[in-house]
Amino acid sequence: MVDFNSMMDTMRGSGFDTFVLPWILFLVIIYAIVLAAPFLKSLESTGQKKQVAVIIAAILSFFIINFRMSDGRLIGEALTTLFGSMSLYIAGILVIILFLGMGGWKMEDIPGGKTLMVIVLVLLAIMIFFNTGMAESFNISDETATWLFMLLLVGGALYYLGQGDTPSTTTKEDGE
Repeated sequence: MVDFNSMMDTMRGSGFDTFVLPWILFLVIIYAIVLAAPFLKSLESTGQKKQVAVIIAAILSFFIINFRMSDGRLIGEALTTLFGSMSLYIAGILVIILFLGMGGWKMEDIPGGKTLMVIVLVLLAIMIFFNTGMAESFNISDETATWLFMLLLVGGALYYLGQGDTPSTTTKEDGE
């Protein structure tokens, strides 16, 4: 009988999560970008556009996967850390949303709910980015990161507060 944990350990040991999956991810993204590139327009009539796009995407994906960040990690290892951390945050957000829903809260009831949600998601993305060590790859000092965070926070607050009240549109029923 196959043990799922040992199978996952074997896959992890063979580089499935740090090489194969990131390579496929970048292959698909780059393939879509190259297909839309104007330099392949001349190949549309020959039927070779997809073949050339696949070759370009595959080669570029191998280069990306081979990239080492400044902390010595391969890009696939960094993505594994990023998506793992992101899943923990998403699970936490879902639990909060479930509790708010059980308490009777609705997003429509919160003033500026959609704008607030965008601000929260951007701040969450920034937190995940810094928490996984990805910021070290860009050689951003702690002081710079703190200033960027404060500027984003202040800018988001000013944007949120600067949104004017939307006039309510009420219509009269016929016969009133």
